[in-house]
Amino acid sequence: WKYSCDCCAYAHIYLHTAKAVRAILSIGSDDGAAIWLNGRLLYLIDIKRDVVPDQDRIACELNAGWNRLLIKIQQYDGGWGFCTRFLTPGGLSLQGLTYTLDNPLSRKWPIGDNAIPLSVSVPQISEGRNATQVQLSVHNLGTRSTPPARLLASHASGKQIRQVSVPSLAPGARAVIAVSVPTSHWARAFQTPIELAVYDETRRLSTIAEVSPGIDSAFVAAVKTAAPAIPSAHRKQLARLSADLATASEFFETRADAAKIAGVLTRAVLSRDFDSIPPLVEALLDIVDDEKRRVGKQSVHLVGHAHIDMNWLWRWPETIQVCIDTFRQAIRFMDEFPDFKFSQSQASCYAAIEKYEPDLFRDIQRAVRAGKWNVVGGTWTESDTNLSSGEALSRSFLFAQRYFAAKLGVRARVGWLPDGFGHVAQLPQILQSAGIEYFYHMRTSPPNVQLYWWEGPDGSRVLAKTGQGYSDRVTPAVRNEPARLPPDVASQMFVYGVGDHGGGPTRRDIETALSFGKSPLYPRIQFSSADEYFDHVKPRAAKLPVHRGELQFIFEGCYTSVSHIKKGNRDLENDLQSAEAVATASLLTGKSWPSTELTEAWRTLVFNEFHDILPGSAIHESNLDSRARYFHASNIVRNVHNGAMRAVAERINLPRIPNDTMPVVVFNPVAWLRSDVVVAELVLTTDPLNDVVVTDDNDNVVSAQIVRTRQFDADIHIWVQFTALDVPGVGYRTFYVRPLRSDVGTLSITHWASPYPDYPDMQSEPASVSPSALIERNGLTISNRFAQISFDSKVGTIKSLRPRRKDGAAGRNILARRGANRLVVYLERAHGMSAWNIDPAAKGPFDVTVVTAARIVQEGPESIAVRSEYEWGRSRFVLTTTIHADTPRIDSHLVVEWLEKGTGSTDAPMLKVQFAVPGKPRKLHCDVPFAVVDRPTYREVPAQKWVDVEAGGSGLALMNTGKYGHSLAGGTLELTLLRSSYDPDVLPDIGRHEIEWAILPHRGNWQAANLPREGLAYNVPLRAFQARAQKGTLPRSHSFVTVEGSPAFVVTGIKKAETGRALIVRGYNASNRKTKVRLVFDRRVRAVKRVNILEEAETGAVRAASRAVTFPAGPWQIVSVRVTL
Repeated sequence: WKYSCDCCAYAHIYLHTAKAVRAILSIGSDDGAAIWLNGRLLYLIDIKRDVVPDQDRIACELNAGWNRLLIKIQQYDGGWGFCTRFLTPGGLSLQGLTYTLDNPLSRKWPIGDNAIPLSVSVPQISEGRNATQVQLSVHNLGTRSTPPARLLASHASGKQIRQVSVPSLAPGARAVIAVSVPTSHWARAFQTPIELAVYDETRRLSTIAEVSPGIDSAFVAAVKTAAPAIPSAHRKQLARLSADLATASEFFETRADAAKIAGVLTRAVLSRDFDSIPPLVEALLDIVDDEKRRVGKQSVHLVGHAHIDMNWLWRWPETIQVCIDTFRQAIRFMDEFPDFKFSQSQASCYAAIEKYEPDLFRDIQRAVRAGKWNVVGGTWTESDTNLSSGEALSRSFLFAQRYFAAKLGVRARVGWLPDGFGHVAQLPQILQSAGIEYFYHMRTSPPNVQLYWWEGPDGSRVLAKTGQGYSDRVTPAVRNEPARLPPDVASQMFVYGVGDHGGGPTRRDIETALSFGKSPLYPRIQFSSADEYFDHVKPRAAKLPVHRGELQFIFEGCYTSVSHIKKGNRDLENDLQSAEAVATASLLTGKSWPSTELTEAWRTLVFNEFHDILPGSAIHESNLDSRARYFHASNIVRNVHNGAMRAVAERINLPRIPNDTMPVVVFNPVAWLRSDVVVAELVLTTDPLNDVVVTDDNDNVVSAQIVRTRQFDADIHIWVQFTALDVPGVGYRTFYVRPLRSDVGTLSITHWASPYPDYPDMQSEPASVSPSALIERNGLTISNRFAQISFDSKVGTIKSLRPRRKDGAAGRNILARRGANRLVVYLERAHGMSAWNIDPAAKGPFDVTVVTAARIVQEGPESIAVRSEYEWGRSRFVLTTTIHADTPRIDSHLVVEWLEKGTGSTDAPMLKVQFAVPGKPRKLHCDVPFAVVDRPTYREVPAQKWVDVEAGGSGLALMNTGKYGHSLAGGTLELTLLRSSYDPDVLPDIGRHEIEWAILPHRGNWQAANLPREGLAYNVPLRAFQARAQKGTLPRSHSFVTVEGSPAFVVTGIKKAETGRALIVRGYNASNRKTKVRLVFDRRVRAVKRVNILEEAETGAVRAASRAVTFPAGPWQIVSVRVTL
C-alpha cells in the first residue's frame, strides 16, 4: 500500500448464517475505525492507537442468509491494520458463518440449489512476452467435496480462451490453478474483462472471477497485437510510448490525465482507429515528457538487507544456519550482479560466520573492502533500548564497533533498529558517542515525518530515517517513494529483502529493480547502501524537522512478559557493574584484570538484550536457552566478584583481633559514600550461640540481628543483617561481629537437611549493648526515625505511611485509602500476540485472597519483618515487608508459586502490585537509560530501576530489581509483576519467582531525593566478606574511586580500559543543569582525557590535580574519562 499517513482504507466482505443470530462484533484497529453492517452504521471511533485484538466489542444482529460488512480503517501515521471476529454474546467464537468476497446475490454466484460454493480469486498475474499467466485460488466453501472439474477462461461473449483441469477439493481446501492468456486476448480484456469460473459437465460450480490488465499493460499488449497493421507513420511514436509505459502502472495512478488519454488511445489501437492516434499520442507524450523531467530529479537508493532475529521462533543453531545461507547468497548476487550491494547489522552474526564458516567470512571481508558490503548497526545485536541499561547499551556498541574495526576494517556509521519496540531519549547521544552519525528505524516514528533530525536531551543530534519496514519487496510502488519526502530532498532510501528468518534480497527483487532502472518514468533507481544514502541526503538536511525526546510506545506487554528473562537480565547487569567495581579495586592492589571472564559475560548480556529475547517475545525453547546463558554468565561474574573481594580483603591490615571476633569487610560497588543494609554470611564453630554484636572500625555498635542460620556438619553458617554506615565509594569498610555465647545457646540452628523457609519465624532479642538506632513496634504499627508505618490486620497491606516532620513527630499519611503493597489480578481476554500486547480492556482489578494477614515473622534491633500470605487460582504468594532501623526505604520481598496459564480461549491472569497515592498525579517520573523522563498516565510504560510520583511538596519512589512495566491511573501506581501470555511461549512464567521492590518516601522532588543514585544503589547492594586477623598494607576503611561534588552525577561504570592499564570511568548528569564533577582516586593521577564510549579520545574539558580529576558535565550529558594512575 503506497500511502502510509493521513489516509483511510476500506475492507468489505459478505457473510452467511443459516438463521438470524445476536452476536458481538469484536475489533482491534490502528488507528480509528467505522463499521457498517447491512448498510447501517454500527460503530465509529476516531482515535490514534496501536492495533490490539478485541479492543472494542459491539453488539449486533446478523440476518438469516447473507449480510454485508464494510469496515473503514483510519490512518494517522506509523503502523496500520485491523483485526475483527464475531463472537457469541457470551464471548465464544460464533460458529456457522460462511464468508466470500464476491457478491452472492449477483449472477456470479453458482446457479442451482445443489451447487457447491467454490470461491475463485486472483492472487497473482505475471505478464510475459507472448502471454500473461493468471494464477487463481480456488476455495471450497462448502461442506462436501467437489468432483473433478475444469476451469474455463472466456470472454463475456462466451468465446473460450483456455481450459484447465481442477482437482477434487475437500471441504475448506484450496487449489492454485495457473491459466496462460495469449497477449491478443489480454489486450482485448482491457475493454471486456476475462471471466474465469469452475464448471462440471452440466453446471457452474463457482463464483466468477474477472481479470483485466492495467492501463500500462493493456496499451503495451494492444500495440504488440496491432503492430502489423499500424501505419509506419505512427509506429515509431507508439513504440516509444510502449517502451516508456511498459512498467509504469504507478505513473497512471498518480497522473489521472495520462490514464484517461492512455485508455482512449488503447481503445483506438484495438479498434484500428489509426486516424485518431496522432493527437492522442502527442498529448500523452507531452505528459510523459513532463513526468520524465520531474522524476529525473529524483532517486531511489535500494538498500538490500536481511533482518535476522537471533532467537525468536527458533534457536541459536538455526540462527547460525540462517546467517550462513543469507550471507552466502548475498555474496553470490554480488558476483552475478556487479552493482548489487548489501547492508547488514549485528556483530553477533558476523562472529558466528567467522567461527563456523571462515571461508565465507573472508568473502565478506573482500566485499567490505570493495564497498559492496555495508556494515550497519554498530551493536552486538539489535537491542531493546527500553529494557537494557545505559551501560549495557554502551557495551553493546563498544564490543561491536571494536569487532568491526578489527575484523572488517570499518565501523558502522548508521544505527540500525528497524524492529525495535521503542527508542529511548538518550539514544542520539549514545549513537554519537559510538561514532554513529545516522539512525534507521521503523516503529514509533514521529507523526507525518520520514526523514528528520533526532535530538537527545543533551542536544546531540543524528539524522534519522523511518517510514518503511525491514522486509519489503521491490515493486512498481518504489516509483512513488521520493514523493514521501520534502521536495528539496528528492532522494529516498528503500530497504528491501526477505527478513525475520533471514533471506535478504531475492533474484526477482534485483531483476525488477534493473528493469525499473531502464524506464525513463522512474526516478534514478540505484543499488546503494545505508551509508551512501545518508551521505547523499545530509547536505540537503539542514531544514528537516527536529524531533526531541524519546520515540514511544508499542508492545507494552513486552515490558513484563517472561519474567525470568527480565530478572536474569537485570541481575547480570547489576552483578557485572558490582564485579567490575570490585575488580578495579583488586587491579589497583596489583591483581590482574579478569578480561576473558568479563568479556564473555558482557557478550552474553548484550546478546540476550536482542529485541525478541529480553522483551519476552520468543518461543519457550529459546527462552530456556536464554535463561541458561544468564545462569552461566552469572556464575562467571560471581566468581570474579568473590575473587576480587578476597584479593582486596587479604591486603587489609587487621592485627590483634580477639579470637571470638570476626572481621567483616563490607564492599561498596557504587562510587559515592553510602550507608545501607548488608547481610553477611559468617562461618562459626558449633559452640552454643545466643546472638551477635556488630561494631564498626571505631568500636561504635550498629544495629544488627541474625536473620538466618544453617548447620553444615561441623560448621554453623549465620546470616547477620546490619546497617553499614558510611562505606566509602568503590571501597570498603571493616566491621566486627562478636558472638554472644553461653553454656546453653538460645539461638535455634537449622540443619542443612531440613527444609528452610524464606524467613525463620524467630524473635532476635536486642544485644546487651544498646544499638545506635532503635526501631519500635506497637501492634502492627512500626516506627523508626524516618517514618511511622501501619499495616492492615485484615488484608496485610500498608494502610498508612507517615514520614516524620522536622520536629520528629509523624506527619500526614502519604497513602490513599487502599494503601500500598496491595496484590491484585487483572484478567486479560484472549487475544493474539499476547506476549507483545496487554489487553487494554482487561477485567479487574481483583484482590487476591488472603490466607494469613500481617503477622510479625522477625523482630530485632535492625529490622522488623511483616508477612502476609495470599492465593489466586492455583497460585500462592508470600509477601514479606521489612522496615529497617536506620534507612527510610521499606523493602518488600514476594515469593510466588505461579501456576496460571493463559490460552487462546480463556482469560489470562496478570499480577500487579498497587500503591494508592492522594490526588490524581499527572506525571510519572521514570528512570530510563542515562536519563529521567516524564511519562504519560493511564497506560503501561517502561521504566528501569525506579519511578516517582510527586504531590504536595513530597513524593513516593517505587524501586525494583527486575521489573519494567509501570502504570499510573488516577491515584493508583501499579507495578506489573507477572503475566500469563501464551503466544509465542505457551508456558512463559510457570514456576517459582522471587520479586523485590521498595518504596522510598521523600521530601521535595526526585532530584532532591537523589533517586538516580538511590535506585542504582538498591540494585547494586553492599557485599560482605568474612576476613581474618592478618597483617596488610591497606587500612580498615578505604576508597579506591569516589565521586564528589554534585549528587546529580551518577557513575554507571568503572573498568579497566580495553587497551593499556588505564581506567575508564563513565557516568551521566541526571539533571538539566550543568554541573562540576570531581573524581578522587587513592593515588596520584598521571594522565586523564575525555573519551567516547568506544574509549577513544574526544574533545572536552578535563583536568587532573594530584589524586583528583575534575570536569564539567552538561545537562543530561554522558561523560567517559580515561584515567592513568
